[in-house]
Amino acid sequence: MRSQLPSFIPGSSRTSAIIKNPNMRAALDTIAWAEGTYHKPNSGYNTLFGGGQISDLSKHPNICVRFGKTCSTAFGRYQGLNNTWFGNIMGNAAVTPDNQDRFAVKLLRACGVVDDILAGDSSWISTGCVGLPWASFPVNPYGQPQKSSGVLTARWKAFMK
Repeated sequence: MRSQLPSFIPGSSRTSAIIKNPNMRAALDTIAWAEGTYHKPNSGYNTLFGGGQISDLSKHPNICVRFGKTCSTAFGRYQGLNNTWFGNIMGNAAVTPDNQDRFAVKLLRACGVVDDILAGDSSWISTGCVGLPWASFPVNPYGQPQKSSGVLTARWKAFMK
């Protein structure tokens, strides 16, 4: 498992099959739940940081929503930042639900945890790398509130049923 994300994450012809895997669907639901988008309209795919909604999914909106002394461009079901989306991960691809799922799987692949997820191994949850794109996960470097490994593991297992 890697400790940081690479600057380029290659695509995979297996991505569609991986996304359909029940354990991966549960992992994606867990990420959305932890990021606060799971119960939002359209399963969170149209959600700005803070809960606002937009309808244009032709590109990452790059809307910087203020909080405290800073702001966030987090968007979509997995709250991907503008610079992460465009930073050689998805390029200029539209932020459609399918592409957002691909984006999340590419980040998980970069962390080296896809095989763990597919095998039903919950160790992926506490991997430091997963806390880089998702601040709600343990071992994030952002100082933001995070869910515990135990809470996330229980949620993942519930989604797997």
